[in-house]
Amino acid sequence: MFNVYAFDRKRTKAQNSLNEDCKLAQLKDRMRVHRERLYDNYTKRISDFILHMEKQPIKINAYVTPIENVGRVTDPAKFKGKAHIVVKDYKTHRERLVVKGI
Repeated sequence: MFNVYAFDRKRTKAQNSLNEDCKLAQLKDRMRVHRERLYDNYTKRISDFILHMEKQPIKINAYVTPIENVGRVTDPAKFKGKAHIVVKDYKTHRERLVVKGI
């Protein structure tokens, strides 16, 4: 006996499988084209950079921090107060609330 419902289901399943394979192939092709375009842009950008560096190279200087350039006062008589900074901070949140009286 021929079952039309089973035949139709089998046919639609085969058609869907074929459509998915086609979509997957198209997606892979688009990804390949996109990847090739990115590769071409990258190689062009790198070659332009190399040619630009050949014509106008960037001079690299040894970096010196600004602190090393500034002369510091070492005379302790010019300092006011202690020679170091004392930071007063509460150890816990509870201690802060106790001091404020909350």
